[in-house]
Amino acid sequence: MRGVRTRLLPLCAAALAAIVPSLHASPAAAAGSSAACVHQWTDAVSPGTTTATQRVVFSSHGETGTIRCSGTVQGRQVTGPGTFGEEGVVDGSCSSGRGQALFSITLPTDGGPVHLRIPVTFTLGPGAGQTAGDVFPGAFVVRPVKGDCVTTPATEITVTRFGLLQS
Repeated sequence: MRGVRTRLLPLCAAALAAIVPSLHASPAAAAGSSAACVHQWTDAVSPGTTTATQRVVFSSHGETGTIRCSGTVQGRQVTGPGTFGEEGVVDGSCSSGRGQALFSITLPTDGGPVHLRIPVTFTLGPGAGQTAGDVFPGAFVVRPVKGDCVTTPATEITVTRFGLLQS
C-alpha cells in the first residue's frame, strides 16, 4: 500500500498544481467558496469495466466516502471532514473513457452543515483522470478493488480525488 501512495502522491500533486491557477480566475470563487479538497470513496461498477469499450454505471450508494477541505464554502469556514458520494455513467474501457457524474457532498462549517450536489464531466485514462467544470475541477486516480479489468471485469473501484471547490 505504501508503494501505491508513493507513486500516486506526485501524480496527484502535479494534477492539483495544474488546476490551482484557475481558483483565482473563477467568478464563482468570488461568490464565497474557495476550498482545496481531497476525498476518497469506493464505487460499485455495473456491469463491470473491461478492456472492451462499453457504457457502465457507477455509484458509491450514498455519501459513504470522506472529504477533507481547507478553506471556505459559501462564505463559511470548513471545520472538519465531511461526507462524499457520487453516481454516474462512463463510456469507455479500462484504459480510457468519458463520463458524467453527480457529486453529493456534506461539509461541516462554522455556520452549520452545507450540502452540495454538483454535476461534473470527466475524462479517464489508464488509472487516472480529470474532472472538468467551473465549480469543482480536479484530478483523480482509480484503483480496482474487485476484478483487475483485464482477466476479470472491475466491479468495484476506489477513487482518490483532489479538487478545488469554487461555488
